[in-house]
Amino acid sequence: MWLQEHPQGVTIKVRVTPRSARNVITGEKSGNLRIRLTSPPVEGKANQDLVKFLGKVLRIAPSSISVLRGSTSRDKTLLVTGLDLATARERLRAPSP
Repeated sequence: MWLQEHPQGVTIKVRVTPRSARNVITGEKSGNLRIRLTSPPVEGKANQDLVKFLGKVLRIAPSSISVLRGSTSRDKTLLVTGLDLATARERLRAPSP
């Protein structure tokens, strides 16, 4: 399951594809939320853009999102604080901004 409850909020398992034409959530596959980002995976730029993009999609401050695992990998686990499971699921299934 790519979205799970956590004592501080929710965790999201994502698979990032860098250097895409646009930032977009492409769906779920193999237990991960698939996200395409325009930025290259250089010096943490993709991680910064991922946090900023998800902050916009989830309608929360990017500072509420942190990378728990996989900061140098395409597969990441993110912690989103201050958001419940139902709200996160609803906002992530809505069309990307």
